[in-house]
Order: sequence, then C-alpha cells, then structure tokens
Amino acid sequence: MKKKSIVGLLSVLLVFGALVSPVSAAKPDEKPTKEEVTEKIKEIIKQDENVELIDPSELPEGVPMLNFDSVEDFEAYVNEHRKNNEGKDDDHEKYNPAMAVKEPGEHINNGGKPSDFTTQSSSIGSITWYDNNWWELTIMRMTFNYSYYQAGGYNYFNGASNINSWSQNISPVNWNQTNKSYMIMDGNRTLQLKIAGYHLFGAQIMGFPLGFRAGDSYTRYFYRSQID
Repeated sequence: MKKKSIVGLLSVLLVFGALVSPVSAAKPDEKPTKEEVTEKIKEIIKQDENVELIDPSELPEGVPMLNFDSVEDFEAYVNEHRKNNEGKDDDHEKYNPAMAVKEPGEHINNGGKPSDFTTQSSSIGSITWYDNNWWELTIMRMTFNYSYYQAGGYNYFNGASNINSWSQNISPVNWNQTNKSYMIMDGNRTLQLKIAGYHLFGAQIMGFPLGFRAGDSYTRYFYRSQID
C-alpha cells in the first residue's frame, strides 16, 4: 500500500513537472544587440553595389536619419526602392544626337574649331535630374562654367570648369563629390560632364544608429542649343 502511494506521488509529480517545465523554460523576449542588428543589415545590403556600413559618427550634421522599428521594416523599405529601380533606364545619361545636329556645309579646321572663328564668351550652365537610388528619391543638381565661341553664325563649346554638384532632397549635405571631368564632343557642339562621389545616409534601426555610404557616378550632356 505504501509502495503504491509512492508510485502515485511520483506520477503526479512527473505530470505536474511536464506541465510546468515549458513555462519555466520560456525566456522573455530579448532585444537583439547592436552587433546582431548590424550583421543582419550587412546581409541585406550586400547585394547593393558600392554600399557599405560606416560609423554614424562619420555622418555630417544634417544628414537625415530614418527610423525603423525592426530589421524587417528596414528590409522592406530598401526592397521597395530596389523594385522601383529594376530595369529603369535613365534617359539623362544617354547622348541625344538630335540635340547636336550638324549644319550643312560646315567645315572644321585641324584645331577642332570651325575655320571662321570669331569671338569668345563664357557663361554658367546647370543640369537637374531625379535619382531614385537604393535609399530614397533624390534631386541632383550640377552647375559649371563653360566658354564658347561664335563661328559661321553658330556657338561652339571651348571648355568647362568649376563643375560642382549636390543633392536637394531632405538635406543638401548627403552627396559628396570626389571627382569631375568633361569632354567636348560633336565638333564642339556638346559638353559631356562626369561627376563621381558618394551619398551618405543614416538610420535608427531598433534604436541603434547606423551610417551608410553609397558610391555613385553620373554622366550628363549639355548641348549647344542650351547656350545662353
């Protein structure tokens, strides 16, 4: 009788333990560490060419910081911008020969200029375009000085200088130009302008600040028809 009581008691304890153990073993939700969040973000952005994580202290004052409650929210945001850019063709980067039609009977001398060169002048040009990059829609602007001369009743480019660019979205400080160049095309009818640099972005993800640098380059064309 005593043996049966002990066996019964053990059975009750085992059943009770089976019911209690999952509850006692369960851990409260733990917030991931910054290192864990950072590793997940690296996985998300690794398919984006020229994008890298940087210390948020490298971001200049004024760079916008977007807030995300979770890594999944951040990933959804980035994927939406990737989707918007799939197969996107930037017409501004294409050379448009219709903008630089050659006049009948025009002749160029060995120096690359029309033989009836007359006066030379200078002016300021600007080009504005939209750039829907991996992070956000950005308005980009480029300004430059150009010199030109007249020959045969037409204007022709002679050179360019002071090529500068910046972004005009939330803050003007997130584009940093690092290189610039130009080339004169079409018998001096077209300026090809190139800039290179990087965008800076910031994000608070689950309370952790992170910085991003995205390298980029742009090629734009300025035509004789746009000379003042």
